[in-house]
Amino acid sequence: MTRVLVTGAFGNLGQMVIEEARRQGYGLVAADLDSARNRRVARRYGLEANALWGDIRDLDLDAVLRDIDAIVHLAAVLPPATENAPDLAYRINVGATARLIESLERAASRAVLVYPSSVTVYGPPLDRQRLHGSGDPTRATDNYSGHKL
Repeated sequence: MTRVLVTGAFGNLGQMVIEEARRQGYGLVAADLDSARNRRVARRYGLEANALWGDIRDLDLDAVLRDIDAIVHLAAVLPPATENAPDLAYRINVGATARLIESLERAASRAVLVYPSSVTVYGPPLDRQRLHGSGDPTRATDNYSGHKL
């Protein structure tokens, strides 16, 4: 069975990823902050036994990654918190992502890392009738889009 680690698993996008992964029959490991709300969401999805609780900056992922086939990395600080606490946001959005990649390398894992970015890396929309493509220029307009880039 394909096993997927979802970081930021119990946020809005994380729950959509969990639902789709379940629909496709994947095994799940969910990582997120330990909070009453997140514990309720974990129970709703039956993931209490497969949850890693803690700050993504501090979780020991090396052993977990040996048995993971794919990682959907969603853990992040979003605006407006990225503007209100830029140093903390950078440590989570950039530093924790780098640490995750280092853990993958140490584990000699062949897992696929899926790092969903954001359309925000393209700046304000110039034309709402057209989707952005990979060839479009990017530019940071705030801390969050800079972190994603």
